[in-house]
Amino acid sequence: MDALEKCNNFYREKLSVQEVTSCLREYVEGGAKFVIYGCGPLGNYLMDVLADLSLPFFGFVDDFYGEREYKGVGVFTLEEIAEQSGKVCMVLTPHRESNKKIMREKIAAALGSGCHIMDKNALLYVSHGISLDPGKKQFGNIYEKIDLIVTNCCTLKCRDCSELIPYVKPEHFELEDVERDIGKMNDLVDYIAVLEVMGGEPLLYPGLAEVLHYIAGLPNIYQIMLDTNGTVVPDEETLEAIREHQVLVHITDYGEISTKKLELLRKCEERGIYCTMRKIGNWADHDAIKDYGRDGMDEKFRTCCSAVECSNIYRGRWHVCPVDTKVSEMGLFTPSDKEYIELHGGETEEIQREKLYALSHRKKAVSSCRYCKGTSETIPGGIQVDAP
Repeated sequence: MDALEKCNNFYREKLSVQEVTSCLREYVEGGAKFVIYGCGPLGNYLMDVLADLSLPFFGFVDDFYGEREYKGVGVFTLEEIAEQSGKVCMVLTPHRESNKKIMREKIAAALGSGCHIMDKNALLYVSHGISLDPGKKQFGNIYEKIDLIVTNCCTLKCRDCSELIPYVKPEHFELEDVERDIGKMNDLVDYIAVLEVMGGEPLLYPGLAEVLHYIAGLPNIYQIMLDTNGTVVPDEETLEAIREHQVLVHITDYGEISTKKLELLRKCEERGIYCTMRKIGNWADHDAIKDYGRDGMDEKFRTCCSAVECSNIYRGRWHVCPVDTKVSEMGLFTPSDKEYIELHGGETEEIQREKLYALSHRKKAVSSCRYCKGTSETIPGGIQVDAP
């Protein structure tokens, strides 16, 4: 694995800040120069990061910015970049993989295989690491996304909800408990690129503004995100907290039942809140929660998108996925203490961080995989079990 590939895979490889920095240094020794694809606020920040790290920066590419300069730096077309001699590395700025895919396709069409690509998160991780406590041992507990569950209440009842919302008691969690969980989570990680506040429907949570203020004050979390179903418009206090802390709002469009999606989108746009909306698409067919037996459990876990992308903070515990969270709460099995992290147990923080590292590197299935159909089959998302 070469230096650039290590940078792009630092989450899976669980590299320390120092190891990623070394990979960047090794990469630029080969004469690479960086181009940032996207000259918005994040692109501007990444330009400063490159300068702080003394990494060679050539300029920007932007499909919508009409000027030839941004902040005194050149803005080029992909065709102009293709004419440059030497090794070019394009840094992609979007958060969503769908937008990155579009950029990759445009780069391939204009530059072929002669352009290297780096995800922005490697630079953000190193930039963040500069401010880390040098006396604190790093275990490589770094994550692209973690889900924080603040409520089991929702306006919809989706049959195949990954959080199993139709099948659990609808209740909001105490604000004090939620903040306590977030604080402990922050202490156990080295870095989280995106903390996604979820439910249920997170915009129903009465303490959401306070939660956002609390998260924004923590050092190891870079970006906050909210995923909503387009049925709720929050109050002014919550909208102001979302704006103040530059929270990303993503509306999943369930069609006609997302009755307030356009009103929410308009309110976000009026306040300068970054908001996207996307059709619901297909979901994993979870079918029924039942005992599927032990056969194939490890393969099911290895290929499960939830186990890779959806680590879950819920009621004082860190779980590998939302199904593990809810199925254990239903009492269908008793999980091993190696299958989750008790955030507020009696163990030392260093032991908890070691256990979290082991959990993140886990290759074998957790007990709850026996009660999950897996994610290999898909069906249309958002099928309602009864009228919402």
